[in-house]
Parts: sequence; C-alpha cells; structure tokens
Amino acid sequence: MSEITKDSVLLFTGGGKGITAQCAIALSAVLPCKFVLMGRTPKTDLPVWLAENDTEQAIKQQILTEGKQNGKRLSPKEIEQKFRQIKGSHEISSTISQIEQNDAKAYYIAADVTDLDDVKQSLATMIPDVGPITGLVHGAGRLADKRIERKTEEDFQAVYGTKVDGLRTVLNCLDSDQLDLLVLF
Repeated sequence: MSEITKDSVLLFTGGGKGITAQCAIALSAVLPCKFVLMGRTPKTDLPVWLAENDTEQAIKQQILTEGKQNGKRLSPKEIEQKFRQIKGSHEISSTISQIEQNDAKAYYIAADVTDLDDVKQSLATMIPDVGPITGLVHGAGRLADKRIERKTEEDFQAVYGTKVDGLRTVLNCLDSDQLDLLVLF
C-alpha cells in the first residue's frame, strides 16, 4: 500500500462545500498535497460588494438593488436562487483558500457525479494539469430530509443515485491502478 505524499492527488466529490470540504481542509493541514474538489455548484466570480455585505439579509438586499438598477423586478424565488449561487461560490472559494493556507494545492471542477460524460470531461481537463488521481473521497450527496413515511421514490433515487451511481460513475472515469485511497461517506 502506498502512502499519501505531497505528490498525491486526492479527488473529493461533494468537496467544495459542507462536511466533505471540512474534511479536505483538515486533511490538508496534516497532509498538504493536491486536492481536486468536485461539486455540482458552478463556481462563479464573487461580486465585489460581497466583502462588505456578508449577512444573508444584506446579500439579498444587494441582489434586489442590483436587479432594480438593471431594470429587473426579481421575484423572491429569483433572489433566493442568486443568493444560493453567491453563497455556494463563496463557500467554494473559502474552502480553496483554507486548503491553500495549509501549503496544499486546491482545484475545483463543477460536475454532476451521476453524469458520466460530465465527470469524464471535467477530469480530462484537470488531470493533465495536476496528474493522475491517486485517492478518492466520495462525499457527494443530495438531501431529501423528511420523515420516512413522507419520502417518495424520487427522494430515495436522488439520494441513492448520487451515492451509489455517483461512485460507479467516478470510478469508471479513474484509473483504479493509480488509486491508493478510497473513502466513502
């Protein structure tokens, strides 16, 4: 069995935000190597005003103000979508920054682990720059939190598909002979 070194390249699915991101940050403090974070959230440039408006209410107010300045009347749903996009990108940027503060390298790719072509394409653009993936931490998931008697077949498939089918998809895109590490959440 090989050990993780500074040259290791670890792929964290669901790694841009949440508990998987926190694990990547913690591991980078102990083992600074290369971290490829994969998630569904597209990483976009953050608005300049975000540094001054970091509360949910302030961000939503700024989104509303920008909409008015651009002649758009945004619905509450549109405001919430823009807020989630900004918040997601901010969390991803923060994760990358924290990993890099630990003298590790961090990269982010947006891909849906249940989409074979999406994962293949995303990894194909990343691997030439960072090297072959030597470890996989599969933490990608979808929430469908509710009481069991209220869960639908679609709820189950969304959660199960991301965990099980997502794992199959990612493993089909990696060279298993290169993997030294496989961790599943």
